Amino acid sequence: MDVDVGDGLTVVTGVSGSGKTSLVFDTMYHEARRRFLDVFSTGSQGARLAPANVQSITGIGPAIAVGQNLLNRNPFSTLATASGLHPFLRLLYARFGTRHCPSCGTGLSVLAEDEMVDRLLSLARRDQIRVFASLVRRGKGSHRTLLGLLSDQFGPESVLVDGAPWNRRELEPTEPHDVEVEIARLKDKTSAREVREAVQAAAALGANAVKACMTQNEVTLSRVKACVECGTWFGDVEPVHFHTSCPHCKGSGCKHCASTGLHPNAASVRWEGLRLTELLALSVDEVYELSRNADLPSTAARLRSEIERRLEALVTVGLGYVQLNRPSPTLSRGES
Repeated sequence: MDVDVGDGLTVVTGVSGSGKTSLVFDTMYHEARRRFLDVFSTGSQGARLAPANVQSITGIGPAIAVGQNLLNRNPFSTLATASGLHPFLRLLYARFGTRHCPSCGTGLSVLAEDEMVDRLLSLARRDQIRVFASLVRRGKGSHRTLLGLLSDQFGPESVLVDGAPWNRRELEPTEPHDVEVEIARLKDKTSAREVREAVQAAAALGANAVKACMTQNEVTLSRVKACVECGTWFGDVEPVHFHTSCPHCKGSGCKHCASTGLHPNAASVRWEGLRLTELLALSVDEVYELSRNADLPSTAARLRSEIERRLEALVTVGLGYVQLNRPSPTLSRGES
């Protein structure tokens, strides 16, 4: 067989087994590399490559080969891990996710005062919010003294009993009651000083958490790792928990991890309403859009930038349709 390869781009095509790799890699590139190395050879026969199995090759120069076997065959590797996204997503969930009580399901974000102020400001830019301090949760008693003090300081219309405005009636002392007070109304032009004063007012009343009520939903921000509804204490959650199998089911999914296979501490965290396993089941395009529109405080700016930069790169090369949890061995060579 005689082959002429002219100047410019040459594409070698053919059915599987027709000899494309043998011609391009095992013959042309091999001989080009052999001749290039011979220029720098010191005369040692052991360091020389065997000539290609051809009668003659003329006009060939130094060549570079890009290997075609680029696939990661590790069954535990996914698009998220291969692209470097997974560590940043673990950090996102550990630091800015919303924890949910394993006993009653109540959502809770555990934040320092500065983070709480920043989060409330961020929420206020999107919607007008009412901020409540929860003072009594399922506590029996008439709470007469407390209700009187709250009514004098904040006005009776700001006091909620069992989720409804207090009508100044005596409470049944043998029944459990919830008592909350509205401490602020925040909107787009609210200053950081006003928000901080509201957070500090809640702390002065002895409240460990504030509840931000918006048009469509509500968010509870807390200083302590305890459920504001039932008092269940939360353990610490770290990025490593999102890369650790559940000790109860060994990663197969049972009730302790909500069938996710993750460590229970990680399984209790949601971001934008999604557990990490649910987020990874989305396509690159979907996660990119979610990240761009997500409600994140200014302290997450660097993390958001790192995540979006990687997502944007995947979108740019045409992989927006691929799910983040897609195993690397299932990717085509082009995708890989």
